[in-house]
Amino acid sequence: MKRIFIALIALAAIALNVMAVSVEDTQHPRLLMQKGEETQVKANINKTAILLSLHNAIIQKANGILKSTPQERKVVGGRMLDCSRDYLKKIFFTSYAYRMTGKAEYAQWAKNAMLKAAAFEDWHPSHFLDVGEMTTGMAIGYDWLYETLSNKERKTITLAILTKGLEPSLDTKNQNFLISDINWNQVCNAGMLLGAMAIWETSPKTCEAIYNRSLQSIQLPMDKYEPDGVYGEGVGYWEYGTLFNVVFLAALDDLFGNYQSVNVGEGFMKTGDFYLSMFSPSLNAFKYSDAGTVNCLTPAIFWFCSKSGSKTIWNVINKAYKKQGIGTLSDDRLAPLAAIWGSKIKDFTIDLPTQRLYKGATGNSVASMRTSWNDDKAAFLAIKLGSPSYNHGHMDVGSFVYEWNGIEWACDLGMDDYAILEQQKVSIWNREQSSGRWNVYRFGNKSHNTLTIDGQQQIVAGNARLESSIETETQQSVISDLTPVYNGEVSSARRAYTLYNNGTAVVEDLIKSDNKKTSVVWTMVTKATVNKENNSTIKLTQNGKSIRLKVSPVIKGARWSFRNATPSTSYENQNKGYTEIHLSLNINRNSSQRIIVQIVPENNQDAKYESQL
Repeated sequence: MKRIFIALIALAAIALNVMAVSVEDTQHPRLLMQKGEETQVKANINKTAILLSLHNAIIQKANGILKSTPQERKVVGGRMLDCSRDYLKKIFFTSYAYRMTGKAEYAQWAKNAMLKAAAFEDWHPSHFLDVGEMTTGMAIGYDWLYETLSNKERKTITLAILTKGLEPSLDTKNQNFLISDINWNQVCNAGMLLGAMAIWETSPKTCEAIYNRSLQSIQLPMDKYEPDGVYGEGVGYWEYGTLFNVVFLAALDDLFGNYQSVNVGEGFMKTGDFYLSMFSPSLNAFKYSDAGTVNCLTPAIFWFCSKSGSKTIWNVINKAYKKQGIGTLSDDRLAPLAAIWGSKIKDFTIDLPTQRLYKGATGNSVASMRTSWNDDKAAFLAIKLGSPSYNHGHMDVGSFVYEWNGIEWACDLGMDDYAILEQQKVSIWNREQSSGRWNVYRFGNKSHNTLTIDGQQQIVAGNARLESSIETETQQSVISDLTPVYNGEVSSARRAYTLYNNGTAVVEDLIKSDNKKTSVVWTMVTKATVNKENNSTIKLTQNGKSIRLKVSPVIKGARWSFRNATPSTSYENQNKGYTEIHLSLNINRNSSQRIIVQIVPENNQDAKYESQL
């Protein structure tokens, strides 16, 4: 297969205006960890406890996999995704264990799994993520274990990758991922690229077509990171889409020595900073949009650290390891990549970030503020702006989360269970204004720490801008215009967020009504015990600590109330332990109302707050 890629890369170079690359040696293994690289990985994982612990955990889990049997083809709720992910993880873990130890039993288990998957009737192309992930696992296993496979086994696995992975992607009914700019594009293109690279010798024309196509298509989601690195689908899907995007780039880099065969912009290379800025000092993720429990340690962050040489990223990796251990990372189906990419980090010294205020001012805008990067009990205020219209979006525009003393006080509930909602025939993938998606409690604005005006939903097509930000020695502030998501309900709605060095936060709203009387509900969701002290003050208690919400100055006619954060249906997540806090008030027609709520930790004085609006 020597030099078979030269013409292909020349074509790509012409199309994308990049330097042509010739491939002198394309022997197997050639994907993600080339032949002979095991020596470097083994040497470098011993340089830091994080990588050594991860490596040992992967080997231990591979030992457990040896006791299992590859599962049958199983479709649940219109998806074979769980099955595909199971195969990807187990093939990858056992293939890694084989390459790092040389023990044949690992290769034998992975080979049996690949032959079983090859015998499936298909890899469920109607939900093409299933094909993308299965092809990723099969490509890595075939490439990494090539020397252990007989000619007959190679032909069987190659044919399966071709006919059940690559060729279905040439059918127009399965090609929506090619024109999307979301995680589907990143996952499916990565799977197709790895599949094509793995079996190039056997079907060069098909593989060349897929390769050239993928270079063009992957640019769509990558352009969305510009210029700030914000990932529109939220932190949870960053962990998914960005990881597979990095797999795509790493495959190019390892084979051609140049991952910039596609246009890798500054925004994409900044996205590791975006991701880490969405984690609080105690490493709770800001779960806006469809995000569940998100682990700060993900294989992708090791790639960004290795490419950028960032000591601040390595600092957060170390902090997360000390706090959380390696357990969750080692369960990631692509965990071996963290060990491989981590072994390429040249400098394991750490440094603290100097910027406490992060702002991603374009696209699905977000911001975060913290009083310290070095204190697990520091205060943290993160803000979601942007639009509900983004894929996996919620009506969470204007929402915020607040943490102090290692405790999350203002919470985002995150996603609900797709499968259960689909079983109930809820149209959760329809993002039109009239969609049933917005009636799901966790997806609507009434369950988020924002405003509800006249009881209405936010405007899906609206996009709230981050107008400006301020950082001084004593405070950080972000100012936003929420009017686009309340268009038709009020003439103007602006919100400012401020965090002081002592941990006190202030949320200020300035609302201008139009030609009608307007009702406004200010909401905050919490897990704390809530007690009303007076008309202006609510006390929250949690884990032996307390904070207060104070309206300052007092607004005539405004009242505090609270209720369990329980949806109206029994099939949705019941959110046990969560409480909605409401501040309700009315605004006369053609009037302005300023609402200033201070979030004051115990023993703090009220802030001497100066209006930002």
